[in-house]
Amino acid sequence: MRAFVAIELPLRVQTVLDGVGTQLRATLPGQRVRWVAPDHIHLTIKFLGEISNMQADALAGSLHALAAQLAPIQLGLGEAGCFSQRGMPSALWVGLSGGKTPLNGLQRSVEAAALALGHQPETRAFRAHLTLGRFRAHLPAVAAGQVAAALQKVVMPPSGHWIASEFSLMRSELLANGAKYTRLHKFAFGGH
Repeated sequence: MRAFVAIELPLRVQTVLDGVGTQLRATLPGQRVRWVAPDHIHLTIKFLGEISNMQADALAGSLHALAAQLAPIQLGLGEAGCFSQRGMPSALWVGLSGGKTPLNGLQRSVEAAALALGHQPETRAFRAHLTLGRFRAHLPAVAAGQVAAALQKVVMPPSGHWIASEFSLMRSELLANGAKYTRLHKFAFGGH
C-alpha cells in the first residue's frame, strides 16, 4: 500500500482553504489545474511510498511513542504560493504560520523513526505547505506570470488558525477519479 504521515485539517480550515481555491479559480480562468478537494488537503509530514501492513504496524508503534512525548502545535494559514519546475508552475499551495519550530521537530522525529525501520530517507528539504492544486503539463508560456498575478490577489481570511493535537498514518489509493485517503492509525500529542 502507498502510505504517508500527515496532519489532517479540521473542517473549519478546510472551508477556509476552499475559499482560497475559489479565489484562485476565479483569477486563473482557462488554466489547467487539478484542484484538490478540501477534505483531501492535509499537511504531509513524511511520504513513505509502498509499504506492507507489517511495516505500517511497526511504524505505528514508533509513532505512538513519539507522539506521547510531544505537545500540540499551534498552526495558522500563511501566504499562498506556487512551486515551479523548469520555470513553469507545478503546484499551488498555502504555507503555514506559527508552530514552525515544533512542526520541523515533528518532521525530523518522524523521519528518524521511519529511517530506523528501514524506510527511504526524504531527499528534499521539508517545506510545510497545503497543496490546493497541481498544474497539468503543457501550460502556455504566459502561465507563470498569470499565476504570480493571481497569487498576489489572494486574500487569506483571518480564521485559518488551529491547534494540531494529533497526526496520522494514512493510506493513499490512486483511483480513476482521484486519490482516496484512509486513516490507518491516529497519534495524539501528549498521548491523550
